[in-house]
Amino acid sequence: MKNLTFSSHYARAILYGLEKSGGRADELLVAHGIDPAMIRPPKARVPTDQFIRLFRLAWRELVDKFMDIK
Repeated sequence: MKNLTFSSHYARAILYGLEKSGGRADELLVAHGIDPAMIRPPKARVPTDQFIRLFRLAWRELVDKFMDIK
């Protein structure tokens, strides 16, 4: 189960919330060890550890568990 991945669709939805709120999405991703180029392609798969980091990053940055995706 070490090779579990998430569809980049979910990661892009989180990025949308960050960008919509004025966040510096790519800069934040790089600062937290997440490759922005890996998330952007529509059919990409995101490793579980990077997805979890992205999720937590969005919660911290937005102080909103819905991540401004309404």
